Amino acid sequence: MVAFRKKVARAAYDKALERALASIMAEFKRRANAATTASEMWEVEGYLKEQRRDLDRTFDYRYSQLTMVSQFSSGKDIWTRICYRVCPKKNAMRSAEC
Repeated sequence: MVAFRKKVARAAYDKALERALASIMAEFKRRANAATTASEMWEVEGYLKEQRRDLDRTFDYRYSQLTMVSQFSSGKDIWTRICYRVCPKKNAMRSAEC
C-alpha cells in the first residue's frame, strides 16, 4: 500500500507543479512581450527569480515531506482520477494491489 501511496503522491505532486509552471510561463510570456526597455527586461528577470524561489520552497518532493497528497488537489474527484490513472485496477484505492 505504501508503494501505491507513493505513486499517487508523485502523480499529484507532478500535476500541481505542472499547473504552477504553466501559470508562471504564461505570465513570463506576457511580461516579456510587453517589455520595451532594458529596465522592463530586468523586471522580467526579477519576476522569474522570485517565482523560482517560491517554487523551490513550495515544491519539495521528498515523500517524507508530503503531509497529505490531497493538499495538491482541489477535491476528491481529482484525487480519485489520480488514483485510477496511477493504478487503473478496479477498487485500487482500497487495495494493496499497486
